[in-house]
Amino acid sequence: MENKRSFKDKLSQYPSGASALGLGIVGLGSAWDNIQPEIGYYIFVFCIICSLVLISCYILKIIFCFDSFIDDMKDTLRGAVVTSTDMSLLVISTFVYRYEPTIGRMLWFFATIMHLIIWYTFTYYRIKLGKFLEFHFGWFVTYGGIVTVAVTANGMGFNPWARAFWWIGFISTIILIPIISARGIRLGFENKYKITIPVVAAPVNLLLAGYLSGIFEPNQTLLCLIAIAAFTATFVAWIGIFHAYRLPFVATFAAFTFPLSISVTSSIRFGKFYPSFSFLGWIQIIITTIVITYTTWRFIKFYVLKKAN
Repeated sequence: MENKRSFKDKLSQYPSGASALGLGIVGLGSAWDNIQPEIGYYIFVFCIICSLVLISCYILKIIFCFDSFIDDMKDTLRGAVVTSTDMSLLVISTFVYRYEPTIGRMLWFFATIMHLIIWYTFTYYRIKLGKFLEFHFGWFVTYGGIVTVAVTANGMGFNPWARAFWWIGFISTIILIPIISARGIRLGFENKYKITIPVVAAPVNLLLAGYLSGIFEPNQTLLCLIAIAAFTATFVAWIGIFHAYRLPFVATFAAFTFPLSISVTSSIRFGKFYPSFSFLGWIQIIITTIVITYTTWRFIKFYVLKKAN
């Protein structure tokens, strides 16, 4: 009985940021699989295993420690990254689809519904608790993250649905970027929100990767505009990461791993459309691999080794 209680206590304290790290890791694996399939395949498999460990623990928290999950959703910072769990499943579904298309589609569909439920729950508590104006860039994980449906949709057989989610993400991004940026410039962000600044790279890079996923006939003007915004946001994210690492480490640091990994995917897809820009994917994947590896080590050191001692 004591062991059971101890397990539940530990599970209730499991950080939502772990799912964000899982998303960043599996996104990096997918990027390697795209840019260098010979070795990238094995990296992707390894990253899927690591991601499944991280997100499975959070799914267990949702099932067995539901009150703690709701506490996460009520928190403006922790709740914003919970959708990383289903976004990881969306990426994993593309790998499963290669070998078992039916199971891959089912996993993709389940993860899409899961994202909508978490999206609704996060929004509900922002309104109920009067915190709807506590904007920070972490909100892009929830509201812009819906575009992951489009990024992973190729071959799933739900293209009209995926295109609709892409446009929802596009509109959300257009609305949120100026509002959140203006708030940050006018009022400044508390330290706990400053670490979310690198997340600004996520929505526009998701839009770029989703636009080039095969569910659209790309318009070159729109494509170039999104690409310029994506590359600019990625540069801002790199600067934000440099400043974030000067702050005390917390689990939500993991939130900026996925923006970097999806920026690699978007650059790779853009490079295939415009081969003269293919070098960007290599530059970004090297930087991203270093950052995610370092963040993973910091996470293990802080949450595993420290508590073990």
